[in-house]
Amino acid sequence: MKGFTLIELIIAVAVFMIIATMVTGSAFLATRIYEESEETMELIQNGRVVIDAASREIRQAERIVNSLPDSKEEGVDEIIFEDGHLEYIREEGTLQDGEGVEVVLPTSSSDQDEFYKDSFIKITSGPSNLQGEIRKIVDYDGDTRTAVIDFPLGEEDYFGLDYLIDTSHYYTHYYLEDGYVYRSVYAYYFSEDPKNYVPINATPPAGETMEEELLESRIVGEHFQEVSFWEEDGINIFVSLQLEDREMNLIKKVVGRNL
Repeated sequence: MKGFTLIELIIAVAVFMIIATMVTGSAFLATRIYEESEETMELIQNGRVVIDAASREIRQAERIVNSLPDSKEEGVDEIIFEDGHLEYIREEGTLQDGEGVEVVLPTSSSDQDEFYKDSFIKITSGPSNLQGEIRKIVDYDGDTRTAVIDFPLGEEDYFGLDYLIDTSHYYTHYYLEDGYVYRSVYAYYFSEDPKNYVPINATPPAGETMEEELLESRIVGEHFQEVSFWEEDGINIFVSLQLEDREMNLIKKVVGRNL
């Protein structure tokens, strides 16, 4: 049998190296395109979540609390507004049962499904480790008077705990800090009357102070380089995001129903 000559072997090795280089280069390019696509989608997702959530709440807001400039160049990185999407509820009572993420309200409570959804329940009396605890109601069954809260109050059952639900004045705060966009919700009360929420600009009686109560705080987006709010024919929102070497800018105008 006839073997390969040295020249044929050199040519075969050269062809193999060329093909291997092309395949490796294609695989590297495909990987890089995939990674860039993933980065782009993550930026889009974070940007849209923040803009859509803020837009929806601003559209329903009762009023904007902080002062907003009238141009993008002077935009501020936070917005504070009074919530306007909840019906007025003020209810005090005693829990009839519950454990984990379920609390059972008294029979005098509403029999309408989801009536208390998105409101906050505050424990006003009971064991010292539970007094003052606040949870968000994420669902409500009117037939059983059972409210589902965002996370448990404690390990023991909740029978006999006194509670307060007051939706009269909730204030929502979107702001940028260390690359994250936060959404926090606050309520305010006079120091001698913690069971009654008041407007943020109310004047306390003589000898009392205005107190701030944090109801909820969470991160709604990451990878943000800039967040800007300004008022020009509506409320404008601009966000700039960056992940590795990928950048993205998004902007939206919101016209409030009550503003």
